[in-house]
Amino acid sequence: MGHNGFAFTALVGSFARNAWVFYDMHGNVWEWVFDWYAGDYYIKSPIDDLQGAADGIIRV
Repeated sequence: MGHNGFAFTALVGSFARNAWVFYDMHGNVWEWVFDWYAGDYYIKSPIDDLQGAADGIIRV
């Protein structure tokens, strides 16, 4: 069990909003760093259904 009382992810709206009126933003770093960075990805990627680079060195 995590320090917030949830074993895994929490339901949206489970925590109070912050000073910028965003809800549930703290602790969601995993979501922010899931995709691999590729400098030329948007030039070479399909127009629809972007999936992110398949591999890389840096996550974004």
